[in-house]
Amino acid sequence: MDYRKVVEYIVESYREGRLVTVLDASHKVDCSVSSIRKYIAKLKKSDDEKDIILYNSYLEVSNINKLNGHILGGKNGKRRSTLSDSLVTDLCDYIVESGCTLRQMEKGTGIPKSTLYENLSKLNDPRLQDVYDEHRRNSLNDYNNDIENSAEFYSVGSEISKSVTKFRK
Repeated sequence: MDYRKVVEYIVESYREGRLVTVLDASHKVDCSVSSIRKYIAKLKKSDDEKDIILYNSYLEVSNINKLNGHILGGKNGKRRSTLSDSLVTDLCDYIVESGCTLRQMEKGTGIPKSTLYENLSKLNDPRLQDVYDEHRRNSLNDYNNDIENSAEFYSVGSEISKSVTKFRK
């Protein structure tokens, strides 16, 4: 394996306008990332002028990749909207005109209530304030019901465990 060509590929790709990481290059040439990094470390220690130039070029590309990674890192975990803007606007208009709830829209369209809420809230349409308020109330009620149901479940569970304990004695 000629690792020099791999490092040259990374540098040339950058000059062509593509950012290629060591990982991308390793997939392309089917070798390990650590092998490429070991070769790059050898370039750093080399006395040959060509190696030093190649290492400095790689270092420049690597730093740009790191900067882009940090920029992209802020976008990780943020979902893109799954609904088009025109569909969200149409749904907003329909909700306002018909007065239906998000739960009713969920049943009618098959779009999950949370997705509807998330996309509609991005519109910042003041006409939907009642819908948002109702959604928040329902969510809070659902949460409170879950807590009450879990309390009942645990009380029933403790009664069962007492009966089992009596049975074992």
